[in-house]
Amino acid sequence: MTILYAGIDQTVPGAHGGSVHMTAVADGLAALGHEVHVLVTPGSIPFPEGPVRWHAMTPWAGIRQARFLRARQVLRLAKAIRAEVVI
Repeated sequence: MTILYAGIDQTVPGAHGGSVHMTAVADGLAALGHEVHVLVTPGSIPFPEGPVRWHAMTPWAGIRQARFLRARQVLRLAKAIRAEVVI
């Protein structure tokens, strides 16, 4: 199954709970055999290596509460990868 895990208000990689959670969930889904794409704000170092496909997108003007303003871009990516599930 192709999964898009969208969390642009989370910075990955990072040392906070949201970053660790998103990375663990994505890795777990990929380990089950799913094609996993994760959409996050990029951290200051490269994305983790492995089967998960990471996509960089920041919230509008860097305002976490305004992440909904990126809905069109998220939908565009979901269509491009033919996502069957969006989290």
